[in-house]
Amino acid sequence: MIGRAIGIGGMVLVALCAAQPAAAQGLTTIENYLSTLIGQLQSGGADQDTFSPAMWKTITQQTGGAGHYAQLEKLGPVSSVYILKQTTDPERRTYDAVATHK
Repeated sequence: MIGRAIGIGGMVLVALCAAQPAAAQGLTTIENYLSTLIGQLQSGGADQDTFSPAMWKTITQQTGGAGHYAQLEKLGPVSSVYILKQTTDPERRTYDAVATHK
């Protein structure tokens, strides 16, 4: 689940605040997974089941129900994602990451 995205020049700081879904574990890197999630939030194509109910409510409130962040879209496609920190507890893995855009 994506926590928040903050535009900083040509890059977006993304705090990932929940578990990587089981479907994504082992099938892709977390960097690719985050890149895909950011792309979905740029286009409005995010899957509600990817996010916790509380996070989905925040996303729909912030985007007028569209799930589309225009400011994030303006940054362009993700060119890279760097994991700054990973924390694991019994229920989830939490990632702090930086995404750069083309």
